[in-house]
Amino acid sequence: MEKITTSSTTVFKSRKTFLLVILSFFFSLGVFAQVDISTEQQLRDIVNNKAGSYRLTADITLTSAWTPVAGFTGTFNGNGFVIKGLNVNTPTTNSVGLFATTTGATITKLGIENANLVGNADVGGIVGIATGTTISECYVANSYIEGRDHVGSIAGALKTGTTVTDSYGNAEVVSRQFQVAGIAGIIVDICMAPTISPIGS
Repeated sequence: MEKITTSSTTVFKSRKTFLLVILSFFFSLGVFAQVDISTEQQLRDIVNNKAGSYRLTADITLTSAWTPVAGFTGTFNGNGFVIKGLNVNTPTTNSVGLFATTTGATITKLGIENANLVGNADVGGIVGIATGTTISECYVANSYIEGRDHVGSIAGALKTGTTVTDSYGNAEVVSRQFQVAGIAGIIVDICMAPTISPIGS
């Protein structure tokens, strides 16, 4: 009599195959693959995958106005390199910075120098509004950052679940009306340690 085996092994293999197919699909989209950035255009292209993983491999000097990346949820490793010449001049626009807003993102080992940022509310060198975001070993130096409210060297607003460690800012920060400070214009339920900041204007 022919022996009939159970299908548990077959089911397991089918599920495993299915998972491998799904993972391969996401890798093909660059969701999990780390993308190296060495040029201005590659930096601008991160807007095409806001959940991606990125690593700078060179200093980058921007040659034209920057459009802040909104809704970034990925990982950005500055790798000890610097982005220079970040320029945004939009006095009526909220959430201004390298990133307009981040949620659940990780930003590490990044330097911002010679930035000139002018916005409305929530203006910062690295991010306008950070929520649930990890920022570590970052700095903003030799820069001018201006807004009407919530203005800081690192961020305009650091919100719930955000952690900032081993970071500093010495940008000139200016508010046209309300809250301004060295690291962030407003802080809501976050952890900071140890961080160095200048006195806001």
